[in-house]
This record gives sequence, structure tokens and C-alpha cells, in this order.
Amino acid sequence: GDPSNVTLFGESAGGASVHLHVLSPLSRQYFHKAICQSGSSIHEWVMQRDPELKARTLAKLAGCKGTSDEDVYETLMTASTADIAGHAVGVLTVDERRRGL
Repeated sequence: GDPSNVTLFGESAGGASVHLHVLSPLSRQYFHKAICQSGSSIHEWVMQRDPELKARTLAKLAGCKGTSDEDVYETLMTASTADIAGHAVGVLTVDERRRGL
């Protein structure tokens, strides 16, 4: 490819990711054009509400015994994919579940 003519493309969640790159001054130097198909940063599912609380709750559900950032990180990094996926719905609020997030 031509490094002086880079186009980012994304569809759905990928489109939202491309849109976030377009909005970020830190990313702008790496591409020249962007195509956001069926996704943008204004969708409600793009930005996580209370991400730290959700991470700590998920870690606790996955068996974390401590409360430090390191404890949470270690638990989430060593938990199985099945364990994380199995507990993921437990971190959603009732409203988020209702909206299918």
C-alpha cells in the first residue's frame, strides 16, 4: 500500500472505532481518509458507563479476593474466557440489560 494514502474502514463496532480515530488528534497522523459504515461514536454502546466499577465487579464475580488495582488486574488477566463471558451480564445494570447492551 501507499503510506501517504491510508484509509481506515470499519463496519458496525469497527465503524465506531474508526469514528473515534477520526475524532482523536493523537490518531490523525496515521491515516488520511476514513469510512465509518453502520457505526459511529454516538451510539450508546460505544462508551462504557462506570468502567472501573464494572471491572471490579467482574473481577469479584470471577473470584477476586483482594481490592487493589493489581488484584483486579491479575484476576481479570488470568480468568478463563468462559468465566469472563459467564459473569459479564452480572456487571450490567437493569437498564443496560433492558436496552440489550
